[in-house]
Amino acid sequence: MTSSGRPPALNAATRPASARSAEDRAKDVVHRVFTQAEPIPGAEGGGHRLDMQVLYEEVVAALRETIDDMIYCNETKPT
Repeated sequence: MTSSGRPPALNAATRPASARSAEDRAKDVVHRVFTQAEPIPGAEGGGHRLDMQVLYEEVVAALRETIDDMIYCNETKPT
């Protein structure tokens, strides 16, 4: 698990052939970020507060997953 409570991204060597779509990965990242946002009471203006470290970790993890998928696709592409 990473410090944000999510499992580490699979690397290209361990990624299953049925890897999730880019849209599925994006939805997962948005969901993880949203669930970690702290609500601000309406009396204080409303909205949500998010630790920037959490956001940073999720964005970096999403980029790593995307890069891993690109590597996996290039390694398995028939030539």
